Amino acid sequence: VLYSNDFTNGPTDYRVPEASNGGKVYPIDGTFVLNGSASADAYVRVLMPVFLDQFGDANFEASIKLTDPKDTSKWGAILYRAQNAKTPYVQCCYRYDSKQDSGVEIAERTADGTWNVLQSGSTTAHSSGGYNVINITTSDLDTTFSINKTKVLSTADTPYHNGSWGFQVRGLTMTIDYVRLSFTSN
Repeated sequence: VLYSNDFTNGPTDYRVPEASNGGKVYPIDGTFVLNGSASADAYVRVLMPVFLDQFGDANFEASIKLTDPKDTSKWGAILYRAQNAKTPYVQCCYRYDSKQDSGVEIAERTADGTWNVLQSGSTTAHSSGGYNVINITTSDLDTTFSINKTKVLSTADTPYHNGSWGFQVRGLTMTIDYVRLSFTSN
């Protein structure tokens, strides 16, 4: 295991490169909260400790709950391979209502700020309003995105080789119960 945090002692060494339109982060009752529910455009991005930036190939797991959406298309995401702690990066995103078209996505945020969607779909694998275990496995160009042990998307076109890992939200609240990052077995 490269990194594990159950937030009993709060988040440590996390970075907040972006928070806008009322977005904020805080620990509460042994969890870590990214609150983007102030408005539909409220946004928060948090990066995990900097020493993890060198690990582009890893197994990521977190128990996450999405609540308080401004509308059901609002989303939470795990970002990875972020370059320069900002853009470009790749994210695995799921919407509060992930049953809709593009309810789940693997997408690249390019250096010029546009989206390049690598894969998208819909799923019933997650529980709206409850905790869900999110798994992302990266190895070379491959990414597999699972929710509650159900594979929802995969791609063999993942850009970049390493970079920051983190979380982000737009227009809702993400509560993280725990996060774990370990080596990919390859």
